[in-house]
Amino acid sequence: MNNGVTIVCSKATAVGKTYSLDDVQVVNGLQSSHTIFNVLRSAAADHPALDRSILVRILVTGNDAATRDLVIRATNRQTSVPAASLRATDDVQRDIEAFFLGQDWYYDRRKNFYRNMGRSAERIVSISLLAQAVMAMGLSRWSLRQSSSAPRCTTRSSSAGWPRPTCRWPTRTYPPAWP
Repeated sequence: MNNGVTIVCSKATAVGKTYSLDDVQVVNGLQSSHTIFNVLRSAAADHPALDRSILVRILVTGNDAATRDLVIRATNRQTSVPAASLRATDDVQRDIEAFFLGQDWYYDRRKNFYRNMGRSAERIVSISLLAQAVMAMGLSRWSLRQSSSAPRCTTRSSSAGWPRPTCRWPTRTYPPAWP
């Protein structure tokens, strides 16, 4: 049994049986979409899967982020989804993402979003990795990092005498400069 695929977009137009969608995000059924794509991309013209159908819901939310977020939460209840992933659409998460983008880093609030866009894995910071780093720096307990891929953090004094935390990921240093 398959619940289909749910897609949100900002705009949709249809010409016959062809749809054109802007700002597309698959919010439920991504695994099904990948499986279907992988089966059909090299399938012969008479492959039996071509006679099958799947329900696809297209929800046009315009530029209303709040509506889009409600759809994401409402449609992701059948499979266990980490709480952090459901909070990924909060305004504070978007603000963090914007900050990282301004520093030429990628905050992966939507898991694998930047990896799937071909961004360097060395420049991608996950929600859990950032949470570990913030907690380790805030508590001055560098031992809280959970793995070798977590940052190694130190504190030095800035020129103004304030503590200046610096975290070194295995191959890069972030942030490049603190204000």
